[in-house]
Amino acid sequence: MSIAPTVQAQAATEADGLDVGCLARDTLNDYLSRAYGEGRIAQAQLQNGHQVELFLSRRGTWTLVELMPDGQGCVHAYPKCAGRHREPHINC
Repeated sequence: MSIAPTVQAQAATEADGLDVGCLARDTLNDYLSRAYGEGRIAQAQLQNGHQVELFLSRRGTWTLVELMPDGQGCVHAYPKCAGRHREPHINC
């Protein structure tokens, strides 16, 4: 059974202006929990030594984060239309 969300064409990246880019891992985890109610549901090790983590909330919002060896976590994707709280200026 797969719990990964279907991204389709509505994923945003750091370049699209998410208010959080890269932060210390604990700070980013706390932010996603506090701001969106998201908790880590999956993680995987990449061949380059980085990790990716998927965060999900009960409301259906999700965030994909890449963790660097230096302890920084960078947001790579989230759905633009998963909730008006994420991108209120986008018509979904």
